[in-house]
Amino acid sequence: MTGSEVIIIAVGDICLGDHYFSMGHGVGSVSKKIGLESIFEEVRHIFQNGHIVFGNLECVLSNSTQRISIVEKNVFRGIPQFTKDLRKIGFNILNIANNHILQHEIDAFWETISALENAGITPLGLAGSGQFSSIPVIKRINGLMIGFLGYSLVPEKYCPKQKLYAQGPLDAIFSDVGKLSKETDITIVSLHFGDEGMQIPSPFAISCARQIIKQGAKVVLGHHPHIFQPVEKYKHGLIFYSLGNFIFDLFWYPPLVHSAIVKISIGLSSKELNYSIYPIELTHDYRTVLLNQKDSCQFKNELEQSATKVLCEDFELYSLFYKKELDKMEKILQRKKIIYFLSNFWRGNNLLKTKFLINKFMSCLRNNLEI
Repeated sequence: MTGSEVIIIAVGDICLGDHYFSMGHGVGSVSKKIGLESIFEEVRHIFQNGHIVFGNLECVLSNSTQRISIVEKNVFRGIPQFTKDLRKIGFNILNIANNHILQHEIDAFWETISALENAGITPLGLAGSGQFSSIPVIKRINGLMIGFLGYSLVPEKYCPKQKLYAQGPLDAIFSDVGKLSKETDITIVSLHFGDEGMQIPSPFAISCARQIIKQGAKVVLGHHPHIFQPVEKYKHGLIFYSLGNFIFDLFWYPPLVHSAIVKISIGLSSKELNYSIYPIELTHDYRTVLLNQKDSCQFKNELEQSATKVLCEDFELYSLFYKKELDKMEKILQRKKIIYFLSNFWRGNNLLKTKFLINKFMSCLRNNLEI
């Protein structure tokens, strides 16, 4: 770190619990055995240069759950002790405004928030009750006032009437950004939005992120699609439409395991923004490692090619193209998920996986009877 700039390191989705398809052998199970420091050993040095190290916490870290089903009790849930490991690695701000933070309901939510704060990590995206719809996080670094806001635009499935994390609406987000931008030198917005599995941002995501920049934000940090999407320099700001996965056990589609760590530098006098990316891979033994030089170049080239599609001037044409790509990707991912689940069925806890299959079958049966 130097005294002439502020450095922000940002990563995407962090899930420290097992996915449905990897119960008993997923990130949560492995992390309890070998520890998070082993998982992130190869990339940890990058975080040491960051004044702020940010990520999206896509699970709860709690010993409790209010879920009744034995399957639901065991997914997307890590242990509170992981917060201490995350802090040691370098994380000091984690977004909690997303569609999995309430998967184990309210008590687990608050235990997660408490564990983060006790470890020295600031939760971002808590719902506000006063001037802001999202409680701002403000840090003074090398004389610059850096303000953060966090939101989720993904529908809340588990506690639909929740008022614990910030969900918008859009006019509230735009208002928050405008107000905070007047109080800080740099405003950064964390946004859980977009479509899962897509390598390019949705037309809605593009429109929304650009409007946030117009309201005064300098950086938008997107997450939810689980794939690293193109970066756009728009007006005075930077838009990272999706930061992809940082640690997650989604191995059925290669772009889900190739992502990047982002380094953003902010000049103290000019407030000029620059960024660089460090392409990474999520390995099948649950480690986050840097890509080799050849694969790293290929990753960056593919990212630039995708950016040409996003930055086209004909937005209506792009919208039609995106819809076709989305329909196609949903079918591809569904097929790949089934193949992955069946081919790994006997790994980990196959009893829970059997119960998961039965639950899915019964749910489909009930839905068909309702039609």
